[in-house]
Amino acid sequence: MTIATGAAAGTRTVRSATAWTAFLVVLAVGHHLGSLLSPLGEVGDAQWADWIDLLLPYAVVATAGTALLAVPRGPRIAGAAGLVLYVQGHGIHLAANSIAQRDPGDTAFLWDELVGHAVWFTGLYLVIGALLVGRAVQEGPGPLRLLLSVAVGVTLCSNAIGGHAVPLAVGASSALALLAARRRTGAGVDVLVAAVVALVALAVYGLAGVLLDVSVDHT
Repeated sequence: MTIATGAAAGTRTVRSATAWTAFLVVLAVGHHLGSLLSPLGEVGDAQWADWIDLLLPYAVVATAGTALLAVPRGPRIAGAAGLVLYVQGHGIHLAANSIAQRDPGDTAFLWDELVGHAVWFTGLYLVIGALLVGRAVQEGPGPLRLLLSVAVGVTLCSNAIGGHAVPLAVGASSALALLAARRRTGAGVDVLVAAVVALVALAVYGLAGVLLDVSVDHT
């Protein structure tokens, strides 16, 4: 390996790690834009949050897409397919959700809460899996990435509950946890933390629901 080749490889490694960290930030914050920005109210016929949420897929494609450049061809293709699903699903959800706020109905519910979320989240899990399997980041996480991983895990849980996608989240998070446990290096640590946090949070949510139902039944 020449000095130039080594320098190029080092640059790609740094770029991929930076993109991965930015991707975690986008997920941890961007998937809560509807709640975070709801106090801004409306502009025209839609919420400010909806207009700003238009930027989310661009941020995901920019960050995850950059990280995907560092993985082999197979995972890169799978990740690209995941990004297409992510963008399509998010678009379906955003449009249907915005319409439902003005004119709720069965059709809006179908495309917003069921189809949109299913396609959106499937794409997200596929992107994360591709970056994990492709070893996009081999550098171990520091405190920031670990904190972001926990936040992403909480986000996966809240998205699943709010998006009627708990079975998908449980299955996908379990698969990611198993894959990440086999690697235990680089992005594998981040994914393992996020997946375990998501599964624990979903389990607590399910247990709380059962206990509340039992409590109601006995009152």
